[in-house]
Amino acid sequence: MTTKNTHPDGPKVPIFRAMDKTIGSHWEETMIDTSRTILGPLNARLVSQMGLGAETHEPIAFLDSACGAGPATQELYKAVPRQVFQKSEIVCGDESPMMVDLVKKRIKNEQWAGAQGRVIDATDSGLESDSFTHVVISLGLHVIPRPDTVIKDVVRILRPGGVFGCVTPHADHTSWVVDMRTAFASLPFEAPFPEKNWSQVHKVGRWYDEAWVRTYLLENGFCAVEVRVERGTMPIRNAKHWLDIFGPATAYLLNIEWSEELRAAHGLEEVKALIGQHLEDKYGGKGWEMGYACIVASGVVRK
Repeated sequence: MTTKNTHPDGPKVPIFRAMDKTIGSHWEETMIDTSRTILGPLNARLVSQMGLGAETHEPIAFLDSACGAGPATQELYKAVPRQVFQKSEIVCGDESPMMVDLVKKRIKNEQWAGAQGRVIDATDSGLESDSFTHVVISLGLHVIPRPDTVIKDVVRILRPGGVFGCVTPHADHTSWVVDMRTAFASLPFEAPFPEKNWSQVHKVGRWYDEAWVRTYLLENGFCAVEVRVERGTMPIRNAKHWLDIFGPATAYLLNIEWSEELRAAHGLEEVKALIGQHLEDKYGGKGWEMGYACIVASGVVRK
């Protein structure tokens, strides 16, 4: 089967994995907290949509690819009976050794029996063909610069009848952009913030468009495709909490939209401090609810 190319490869975005620099020394606590609170409901929806839950009794081979802090695996262990994991294979893979070290800590501390963390490149996993019953990529395909290559590898490693699931930001996922835009407008110097679709980092496909995602999966090796748009609100405790969550996005924006001279004059920490002050003023030093919209998609591989 030939995977259709949607666009030339996008840019590399390693800044999204330099969490110690873009969030700070408390990045591990932030990632786990975000995984449990903000990302938990989305990944619970994904796990359920993939047919995994209380009625799952047969062993599974589950890959959480580009796993980050492991929110998909976290919800898997909540949903599926514990005895299933005694004979199952659960792999949490990420290309960042930092992320893998973090998820290994969660595996140990939260007793995810049978799970393992491994450094894995989603574009070229090197995993055995026809080896997994389920593959998940939660909030990765809008960032990974070669999503076509990723999907081709997913099809290769899934067993016949295996299930793929993914979460990507919808085009309407803009509440954070509104806050970022007003913050940049408040900065005491010229701060470029172009009008563009911020739901996707690269230009490869339209992972923010639910109709496109459905068609893409159907044309690239999957059947029984189910696509939903999940909308809701997430609690932002205060300005610092917002900066913890969107610090990586702020760093990325500065890297791609600001000149080297502007970044030298106004570094990330200065900008984050000014954004924090703006948000404190905007919301009166209190927390607020921020809207979200994400696509939750799944499909059964055709082999």
